[in-house]
Amino acid sequence: MCEGNRLYYNAFGRKSAENGVVSCFACGNWFLVEDDILELLPEVLNFKRKREFFFEHKAKFLPLNITKPPRKIESNKEIRYKTEQGKFFDTFFEKERKNYQESVFWKAEYSLSLMPVRKMIRDGDMLIDAGCGEGYCSFLLHRNGVQIIGFDVSRHSIERAIAKAKHKGIEREVFFFVGDAENVPLRSNLADHYILFALLHHLTNPNLALSHISRLLKPKGHYFIHDNNDSKFRFLFDWLMRLFPLWKEKAAKEAKFSAHRMRDMLRQSGLSGSVGTQVFLPPHVFNLFQAEITIHILSITNKIGSKIPWFRNQGGIVLAHGNFKNRLYDAEKDTLESMSQAAWYNRWTLHKFRKFVVGNILEVGCGIGTFTRELMQFGPVYAIDNNQNCVNITKKNITGRIKVELGDIEKGGSLFGDKKFDTVVCINVLEHIRNDNQALTNIFRKLKPRGYLIALVPIHQFLYGTIDEAIGHYRRYTVPHFRTMLEKNHFEIIFSRKLNFLGAIGWWVAGRLLQNSIVDKKYLRVFDAIAPFVLSVEDLIEPPIGTSLLVVAKRKD
Repeated sequence: MCEGNRLYYNAFGRKSAENGVVSCFACGNWFLVEDDILELLPEVLNFKRKREFFFEHKAKFLPLNITKPPRKIESNKEIRYKTEQGKFFDTFFEKERKNYQESVFWKAEYSLSLMPVRKMIRDGDMLIDAGCGEGYCSFLLHRNGVQIIGFDVSRHSIERAIAKAKHKGIEREVFFFVGDAENVPLRSNLADHYILFALLHHLTNPNLALSHISRLLKPKGHYFIHDNNDSKFRFLFDWLMRLFPLWKEKAAKEAKFSAHRMRDMLRQSGLSGSVGTQVFLPPHVFNLFQAEITIHILSITNKIGSKIPWFRNQGGIVLAHGNFKNRLYDAEKDTLESMSQAAWYNRWTLHKFRKFVVGNILEVGCGIGTFTRELMQFGPVYAIDNNQNCVNITKKNITGRIKVELGDIEKGGSLFGDKKFDTVVCINVLEHIRNDNQALTNIFRKLKPRGYLIALVPIHQFLYGTIDEAIGHYRRYTVPHFRTMLEKNHFEIIFSRKLNFLGAIGWWVAGRLLQNSIVDKKYLRVFDAIAPFVLSVEDLIEPPIGTSLLVVAKRKD
């Protein structure tokens, strides 16, 4: 709980099963071991059991300097829900095993879904199975040389998982304990792989569970998430389950997650990776066949469904997998690299605002330095980005009159100390910031009186698609809304213009029609080749629509 590094175990004597206490040297917390099962739960979830255990073994607590039972904790809605969940799953597998894990559909689904994980596991790896239940995933993924830790809020499920591990003779390689996925009591940078299989829809705070992935994974560690998709066809599945129920479910308030919602949660947790869906036919259909045939049909329908635009996001299961890379998505990185290939377009954009770039320049969100080098011709450049990888790349690739440091314009704080700037350049950044209004407030503070803000933002919500989702856009702006935001933050608008009619068409096709997740480099090179002949018209006439809005504003004083 406190990430101390010294734990002590005191056994209370062995009869038919082990009982005792695990205590932390740093913070004094203690956790019970009863009948061979370790309960590493927050006290709010098992204080009654801990009190009963304390009074049952009170004499044996005295040598440990533990003289008082856990304090009484008032229950609340969240605690009651988690307690009910634990009780539900205490009996779930006894009643539902045949309908759930032993059904033809779920055997095929587990096998196909976990195949990529099995391929990634190497000898010596550590894998954490959060919400492991009876350990079904753990046992499927286990092999010699791999250490697995599984935990679940249901004590009886863990009891059965431990019994299975002992029966298989692998209890030293597969370790189970009672734990809560929203309060994971494991040290940071522990795991090579982190699995959440059909877990998030049982949690009251799924974002909190995902935040532990970033903490627990080693650098470039791999995570895998499998859960219910909030598809457009979900009502058909729910209708079939009412008529022909296959299993019982006890889900939290947020019982399903769209691909868009999943990407947003991953981004907030600093996780990179890909999100997709699978299972495009109801489970009732797959249960009509034998296991081998079901795997074959499921695999074929998944491949076909994933190739069809729009439909590819409508499978019954949403999957997410990838690596922890300090909040830089693969899609974001690929898009930054792709945009750097559009050399003519970048120079053309720069030409639109170059006469306003003066004095000391602060570039907010420099990325991999696509515009940074060009800005140096106008004066000393100070560049920030909230991603350390981007900062490192920019420092490596660009030298001269430039200073680059890690900084977050949304949080503000000390950005190059108390230095004020004549110009702030903010190219394709504000749409990545949750509180963009706060970012504008902090930009205002970093500007000298009458200093210039140059901002380029994506516009037109009808263009918002899978590329926007994948690269971390919270929004696309409308022209009136963005202008109003600037005025409310005490900026006087000097220049405003929509840009890139041609790109808007391509963005709609790629992100809305084809539902791609990255801007392909080859298409960017084609675009950059024909742009001089098309976009030159925009030097004379402002287009009715565009991918971006360029605004030059001056700080009011």
